[in-house]
Amino acid sequence: MTDSETRLDAIRREIDALDIELLNLLNRRVRVIFRVAAVKEGETEPRYYRPEREAMLLRRIVAANSGPLPDREATRLFREIVSSCRTLEQRLVVGCTTVGEGCAAIGHFGGAVDIRSLGDAVQALDAVGSAGCNYAMLEFSRAGFASPVMTDLRRRGLRLCGEWYARDGERFVAIGHEPVAPTGYDLTSFIVPSGELMAVESWCGGSDLDMRSAPVAGTVPWVVVDVSAHESDPRLAPLVERYPDGLLGAYPAAVAGGGVGGVASAERETR
Repeated sequence: MTDSETRLDAIRREIDALDIELLNLLNRRVRVIFRVAAVKEGETEPRYYRPEREAMLLRRIVAANSGPLPDREATRLFREIVSSCRTLEQRLVVGCTTVGEGCAAIGHFGGAVDIRSLGDAVQALDAVGSAGCNYAMLEFSRAGFASPVMTDLRRRGLRLCGEWYARDGERFVAIGHEPVAPTGYDLTSFIVPSGELMAVESWCGGSDLDMRSAPVAGTVPWVVVDVSAHESDPRLAPLVERYPDGLLGAYPAAVAGGGVGGVASAERETR
């Protein structure tokens, strides 16, 4: 062997040893997950997917990352670790209607999920409502207009629980049943009458809250408004009280600081 081959052989042996070390650590993590599952088995309705918990974990990973592994790759790897560990407790079924939604579901939930292809967005909501799917991942908007199905979430007892951005900037939203606890970097979405949008914008500005809006497609006179705070934030109390039937849910924001147009964070950098 040449000198370079000898050195490469030594480096490769070091990599092989690190791979086994990583595997042992992953299995150690799984054993801890089994302890968590044992505790949850005593609950009436155990919840194995916690969007707020996973979002905070990924943010901690980015904060602790000293490189040279890029933040987006560290986030992607840990999302898959979490997804694989979660499926040992519960394998999620996510309803989607397009290839893009399926890709967004895998990006958001990780690859250890089952994607159920459905005919349209209404069927996807039906599947979540009937427990045929745990969640749905749907295209939020097209050409700047929010999907009309957003107006139907409250009637069905469903809520937004997450968002995901494709590489081209297209936004998708995860839809489920349970409320999501605050993470410190959250959005709350509302359906409000188009004629009241300016009043909402003025109020958000006066309350130092960022917001974005998208008119609902079609002839329905509604607008979806996303505000940079969790629904439990006291600053949002006036909006929650004014639009109790228009509250679509609070969920971890996919941009830094919980805003609606800031620097990409760990969640958005995984695109």
